[in-house]
Amino acid sequence: MRYDLVLAKANVVTSHDTFCADIGVKDGKIQAIAAPKSLRAKEVLDVTGLQVLPGIIDSHVHLRYPGRPDREDVETGTQAACAGGITTIFEMPISEPSVSTGEILTKRAELMAQDAYVDFALYGGAGSDNMSDIAGLMQAGAIGYKTFLHAAPAGRESEFRGICCTDEGLLLEVLKSVAKTGLVGAIHVESNSICERLTHTLREAGRTIPIAHAESRPEIAEIASAASVIVMAEETGARIQLCHMSTDRGVKMAHDAKKRGVPITVETCPHYLAADVSDLERLGAFARINPPLRSRQTVEALWTCMNSGMIDMIGSDHAPYTYEEKAAAKDDIFVAPCGSPGLETMLPVMLNEVSSGRTDLNTLVRLMSENPARVFGLYPTKGSITVGAAADFTIVDMGARKSVRRDKMRTKAKDAALLFEDRSLTGWPVITVVAGQVVMREGQITAAPGVGRFVSPAPVGSWR
Repeated sequence: MRYDLVLAKANVVTSHDTFCADIGVKDGKIQAIAAPKSLRAKEVLDVTGLQVLPGIIDSHVHLRYPGRPDREDVETGTQAACAGGITTIFEMPISEPSVSTGEILTKRAELMAQDAYVDFALYGGAGSDNMSDIAGLMQAGAIGYKTFLHAAPAGRESEFRGICCTDEGLLLEVLKSVAKTGLVGAIHVESNSICERLTHTLREAGRTIPIAHAESRPEIAEIASAASVIVMAEETGARIQLCHMSTDRGVKMAHDAKKRGVPITVETCPHYLAADVSDLERLGAFARINPPLRSRQTVEALWTCMNSGMIDMIGSDHAPYTYEEKAAAKDDIFVAPCGSPGLETMLPVMLNEVSSGRTDLNTLVRLMSENPARVFGLYPTKGSITVGAAADFTIVDMGARKSVRRDKMRTKAKDAALLFEDRSLTGWPVITVVAGQVVMREGQITAAPGVGRFVSPAPVGSWR
C-alpha cells in the first residue's frame, strides 16, 4: 500500500511502552505500524529524535462560542490548541445560548465545524432547570454533562441556563437522570454555601486583596462538596468526573470510593501542579482561578496523588478573558472574572515536569490522551497509536527549551495569560497532526479552518 503520510523513524510513546517504528496513514487513519524505513507514502515526515504521542485530548475547555467573541472564538481557540499540541478539545456548555438542549448542541456543533482546526466534542448542561432535556443532549451526541454547584454569576444567567444546581435534593434528581444516559457528569465541586459565606465575611471586613480569593474558597469547600457528590454517585450509579481537583484530600476520598466500585474519575490541571498561592499574591486577578491556587504543601501532596495513580486525567480549564476585564479588579480581587488561558501552556508545562524528573512521558500519555478517550467513550479511535485508530499525533521535542511568551500565542486572551509568562520550559510540541493532516509545525498553523470535526462517544444505550 502507498500511504498518504508516513511518520518515519518515530519514537512512539504509549501509556505502557516506547518503541521505534514507521507509521503509515491513509484516509485519516493509522493503517500500518512497521519497522523503520519499510513504508512508502506521498508525504514522508522524518521525525527522527522526536517523540510521537497519540494526540493530546483536552478534557476541559471554555471557548464560550458564540457568546463572547471578544474573549475567544472557535478559530483562535482551536489554533491555540494546535499550537499547544492538542488534537481534540472537549468544549464546556457555557455560551450564549448555553448548551442546555439537544437542539442547541446540534446547532453549536454545526457552527463550530466551520472554523475548527482540531476535533471537538461538546458537553451539555445538566442543571436543575433542564432535567427534561438531559436525554435529548445524549441523543444529540454530547460527550458528557457539566454541572456547577453554585449559582450563575450575576449578569450571566443566560450563559449558565441548564448548568447550575445549588440544591442537593435537586442535584440527586439531576444525577439520577445523568445515570440513565450512561454518560459522564463532570461536576465543579466547591460548596456554594461555604464560598458565599466566606466571601461575604471578607468583603464586609474590607479584605479584598488577592489572597482573599483563596481565603474565600478554602480547601474544605472543595473537600466537603466532593464528599457529597461521591455519596450521590454511589447512590445513583451516575458516572462522575470531579473537575479540576486542587486538593489531595479530595483526590484521596475519590480514590477510596473508586476502590469500592463507585464510578468516579478525577481531573486536575497544570496550574495546580506547577503554580501555587504565591502566584495569586504576585499576579492578583490574572491568577484568580476556581478553585484557587493552593499552598506549596498541597501542591506537593497533589503530586504524590498523581504519581500514585489516583488522578485520571489533566485538562487545561482554558478560560479566556480580556486584559481589561482582569485589570479592572486592581483594588478588589472579587471583581475579577475567574480563570486563565491554558491551551498553549498545558502540554509544555507538563513536558517540563517530565524533563525535571517528576513524571514521565508514558504517564502523560495516560493522563492526557488515553484516559480521556477511555473515560468518555472515544477509545481506541482516539487516545491510541494502533492500526485503525484516528491518525492524531502530538509530536514533541524533549530537547527544546524556550520561555513562555504571550506575544507568540494564538488565543485572543493572550494579554491576560500571565500565569506562566517568561517561565523557561524544556520540552515543547513541534508538530500537531489531526486525522493525518499536519495542522501545526514549529508554531506555524499549516491547515485551513474546518479541518476539525465534531466527535461523539460510542453508543452507551438508549434512555431508560
